[in-house]
Amino acid sequence: MGKNFINKLLPLALTAAMIVPSVPAMAAPSDIAGHWAESVITQWQSKGLIQGYEDGTFKPGNTITRAEFVTLMNNAKGFWSEGSINFSDVKNGSWFYSAVARAVAAGYVKGYSDGSFKPNNTITRAEAAVMIANAARLSANEAGAYRFTDIGSIPAWARGSVGAVVTAGYMTGYPDGSFDANASISRAEAVSSLNRMLGGTAYQPTQPTTPTTDTTKTTSDDVVIEYKGTTLKNQTVDGNVTIAKSVGNGDVTLRNVTIKGDLIVKGGGSNTVTLEDVDVRGKVRLLKEGVHLHLDGDTDIRKLQIDLAAHITQSSSYKDEIDEIILAGDGDLNKTTRIDVPAKQLRIENQADLILGGDVEKLIVDEDAKGAEIKIKKYTTVKELNTDAKIKLTGGGRIDLLDVSASGVTFDKNLNIRKTDTSNGATAPKENGSTSTGGNSGGSSGGSSGTASKEITGTQEVTLNVPYGEKTADQALAAIPKNVTLNLKGGSTTTTKSTDWKWADGVNYDERPQVDTPYKATTTVKIPDGYTYNGTLNGTLTANATVTVKALDKTAFDKALKDAEAKLAEFVDLTTESDVAAKATKTDKIYIVPDETDASAITKGVKFVLQKDAIAYETLKATISNAKQGVDAGGAKKFDSQKECDEMTAKLKADMDAVDKMTKQTGTNTTTDAFIMNEAKKILDGWKTQPDYAYNPEIWPLKPVESIGYAKRLPYSAPWIDELQYAVHFEWSVDNDALVTLDQQESGSDYYVMVKDNVTEPTTVTFTVDVYYDIRKVGTLGENGEYTATIGAPISATLPSGAPQFKAISDGTPSSTGATKFTGVVPITLNGANAITSVPNNCVTMANSNTESNAGEVSFRTITVDKVEKSGDVLNVTVSVTTGVIGGVWSENSPYPFKKGTLPNISINTSGFVLKTQEEGNPGWYLPTDNTLKLGDDMTVDVLTPAFTGVDLANDPTGPTFTIQTQNMPENAKVEVALATTNVTTDIDNATIKNDATRGSDGKYSVTFNKSDFEAGAKYYLWFRYGSPGSDWAYENRTNRPIYTFNNTTGGNTGSESEGGGSTTEGN
Repeated sequence: MGKNFINKLLPLALTAAMIVPSVPAMAAPSDIAGHWAESVITQWQSKGLIQGYEDGTFKPGNTITRAEFVTLMNNAKGFWSEGSINFSDVKNGSWFYSAVARAVAAGYVKGYSDGSFKPNNTITRAEAAVMIANAARLSANEAGAYRFTDIGSIPAWARGSVGAVVTAGYMTGYPDGSFDANASISRAEAVSSLNRMLGGTAYQPTQPTTPTTDTTKTTSDDVVIEYKGTTLKNQTVDGNVTIAKSVGNGDVTLRNVTIKGDLIVKGGGSNTVTLEDVDVRGKVRLLKEGVHLHLDGDTDIRKLQIDLAAHITQSSSYKDEIDEIILAGDGDLNKTTRIDVPAKQLRIENQADLILGGDVEKLIVDEDAKGAEIKIKKYTTVKELNTDAKIKLTGGGRIDLLDVSASGVTFDKNLNIRKTDTSNGATAPKENGSTSTGGNSGGSSGGSSGTASKEITGTQEVTLNVPYGEKTADQALAAIPKNVTLNLKGGSTTTTKSTDWKWADGVNYDERPQVDTPYKATTTVKIPDGYTYNGTLNGTLTANATVTVKALDKTAFDKALKDAEAKLAEFVDLTTESDVAAKATKTDKIYIVPDETDASAITKGVKFVLQKDAIAYETLKATISNAKQGVDAGGAKKFDSQKECDEMTAKLKADMDAVDKMTKQTGTNTTTDAFIMNEAKKILDGWKTQPDYAYNPEIWPLKPVESIGYAKRLPYSAPWIDELQYAVHFEWSVDNDALVTLDQQESGSDYYVMVKDNVTEPTTVTFTVDVYYDIRKVGTLGENGEYTATIGAPISATLPSGAPQFKAISDGTPSSTGATKFTGVVPITLNGANAITSVPNNCVTMANSNTESNAGEVSFRTITVDKVEKSGDVLNVTVSVTTGVIGGVWSENSPYPFKKGTLPNISINTSGFVLKTQEEGNPGWYLPTDNTLKLGDDMTVDVLTPAFTGVDLANDPTGPTFTIQTQNMPENAKVEVALATTNVTTDIDNATIKNDATRGSDGKYSVTFNKSDFEAGAKYYLWFRYGSPGSDWAYENRTNRPIYTFNNTTGGNTGSESEGGGSTTEGN
């Protein structure tokens, strides 16, 4: 069976200058049509991974042997390396010998305890799970296996693997909730499981190349070079390139080749494998002992893995370095490897002998490389060498930093080791042949480790996370890591072992906390030999640990429970109902029905599951019930541990998967009313994208007919349904006839949806439809809101109810040309602002002047809209106006300042508005048809005219100082003060006693005059004005006019006087 089942790749005689295409697909086996694994079997056969039998069948239900399974796995995963095997029943020469050797090398099989492999035994589902888990490098997940009802029959050695592969989705259980671990896996199951492990894409078998391939091209296949002397050039290979064993010790050249996969070298020898201008995107792997790999030109290798001893060289034109070299030692590295190329990092994972002739930035020696000998050639530099193993260093090169974490490291005296650091309690490295325990005697400038590197400065905190409910206080202490890291002066570290961890004083350990809770623990650690702490040798110091007990994480459980309940809600249990056919009517539900139910009794298109096939449904229902047991008052399921919670989560997920795999059937009855209603719903739902149908959300909002020129419709007639004898039609109604009317212009025609023009806010209306079969009403659809429409509303705007205030901005300079400037913000409220994303700055307009003012109002010589900004539901419109010369005003109670002004003909041009789309959240607003919002003929605003409200006098020996109170005065306004004798009431501009006042931080203005300007005993009126020269002077009636009397002795005012005799009024 194996020879027929597994596709063996045979050497092919090929013509020159071509890459062989993939293995030709064979005809599909005759017995897989309709099989659940038909697709993957066909795919794998087309890729040449499997074959059927000579009679044209595949026999998907047949079993598969262990030898056949590993062969299939190797081909699928591309496992090339063969390991050493000594199974008692696998002899060299057997057809499966190479396959088993590859499986052992790949590490996914071990055989039986009696030393056998049992290649011809049929493989069980448990054994297959173990092999798949090992090959896929999955972590054991025993909890995942507890979802199966037959957990007791799953062998203990396989439970972790079963849980892992099921959780990863590579294998599944059966509808009855079992895994059946001891049953043989079928051929179909084997192919399907491996295909899922590969992510649904089978590995493509590789093809051999001919000795010379130089046509510039790209191949999507893997390429195999099988002949010595081959030159592969000018190629881009999407897959891997393999130099096959058949090349022997011959030479192979790759020139100007890009390999997007790996370069696998299994052939070649001292005659060299040459890479010239080659870019290997994956890794280079050397699987042939003694291979000479030579790098030339612009060759780029990211990762080089050496499994068998090899020699790596470079030409003078090679200027790059290898990112990472690994001496893996998966094979035999007993012979010496020579690396004469530079590398960023070189790692030795297993014992190996190495001669290094290329500079390396970092050389790492793992613990398993104990006994390795590394010769660093003269003129070769290793910037940093870290070793966790006892090694021997020879040669005459240079090591800038030797970091030793293992005792027994030795070095040649000719090595130039510039600095040595010893950590982890290791002894200092010694010169080869020396018994000294001192430092580097090979001329190192740094020494092995001076006092500074041996001085302990403290310990690093140890941390441990404990899952909820999974460790008692004693168990948590026992689980704290015993290794403690000690900080050394200079920044390096070493480690030592703790003795016994103890809880810190006051710790009250709770293994089931409500929140993540840290607990402190301490231990005493011994100072390692040769180290000091606080000047003490061989003492102890205290180390600290933080043990964090995690709160119960129910995130995954809560989601799984919610999903499981939603899954259960997809089903309706009718097993105890008498009239199943009448109740199984909806196509969006799955009905559980008695076993005797026939598809002909169930409405066509309605899904159902027989009771005998619904075991998984009952299991899921029971699991959900179990998951909800013990729920606390807050609705949280109580679990004793995180593990218990995770296991319940896994059980819920597994049960849902099983429900999805239940055998479902579909009804075929076309004579029921349910069939008519389902067909009608299907038709109407399918019309939701019709551009003229009102319940199509893509055309919302609906507008009055006048705004769009035509009305949207609702369909009357349904297409002919083949299974019915008579036609189906629809009769519609709407729930809000105040906004919408349905107009059927003639019997049997579609309904027109007429939107009225009184809509001020977007509104959703719902349509319902009576379904008629011929003249009989069958039922009603839309009662759950399936057919709705958004009725739109036009954007509108309103002016504020109060009068906005305009403040003076006149700066009082000659440039103001005698006019006074005012500015203010007019807030316009937008109805529908939440649908507007942006507005243009020039969208608000108004008349540019208003000189025809009423008595007591200000006339606006110019009106300018400076800025428009949208803030929330408001358009803030900044407006500037200029007036005539308002001049000085004395007292806020005088006929001046003018209090009012009018902004005429305000309107908004909405053509530049940007509205949100439906997807962006526009609830249904649209722009006016003519893009214009007229907001009235005029709007009143308050003009806050500046005024003088009081004056104070301060006597000063040099002259009087006057302080003037004002209102609404711009900060940069020019305020003038003049004094004239009381007989002067006109031509104040010609007064000789006149000066500008200075504004103080309190907003008051002050001015000081020289007493020499005044006549002794004379009385003077005080005059005030602001603005540019030529504006009016402020005064009040004569009975209250401020008077200043000059006293030549004191230089101050001797008092205030009043004049009677009526009042004089001046103004603009």
